[in-house]
Amino acid sequence: MYSLDVVEISRVQADQRAGRAGRTRPGKCYRLYPSSIYQKEFLEATIPEIQRTSLAGSVLYLKSLNLPDIDILKFDFLDPPSRESLEDALRQLYLIDAIDESGQITDVGRLMAELPLDPSLSRTLIEANELGCLSQALTVAAVLSAEITLRQTRNKDMEGKRKRQELSDGSGWGDHVQLLQIFESWDQADYDPRWCSEHDLQVNENKTVIQI
Repeated sequence: MYSLDVVEISRVQADQRAGRAGRTRPGKCYRLYPSSIYQKEFLEATIPEIQRTSLAGSVLYLKSLNLPDIDILKFDFLDPPSRESLEDALRQLYLIDAIDESGQITDVGRLMAELPLDPSLSRTLIEANELGCLSQALTVAAVLSAEITLRQTRNKDMEGKRKRQELSDGSGWGDHVQLLQIFESWDQADYDPRWCSEHDLQVNENKTVIQI
């Protein structure tokens, strides 16, 4: 499960931003938090991304390089992730047939590595192509990549709320199918931004799906 969460900056980031205030001329930096928060709660530096995100994509890429005698668990990363994170990445790749029991990349894994997507999404598209539902899977992948949500706008119009309640509910198949059905309804409306507004949905998020 991935999420974009609002988190505190580090002291290094705070100092860097303060430095921008006087870069070209005298300036001041106003911080909307007490100094005690800066001293006691902020981390000294931001945790490297490789140590706080899924490594499945990175591990699959390394596997696809066919480097001789490479041991992922002992690979010399610039910012070494935890062993648990690497083991979890290998486990994920094995479950979606990207690597075999010995840790070697499979033919499916090589095909997945060619797609600029998270391994789980690339595996989904490969399977969907075999099942004849690639178009729908591409839409779902685009929706997930754009991080579409069903959060409401600040529109207080009762008609908009009523139309929102008329949107597809996924037919009992979950959020992914619901998002697919909603996007297909927008497609039938020729991607008119007014359709999103009328149904109390975020317009910019849906435009991102089209671009993807």
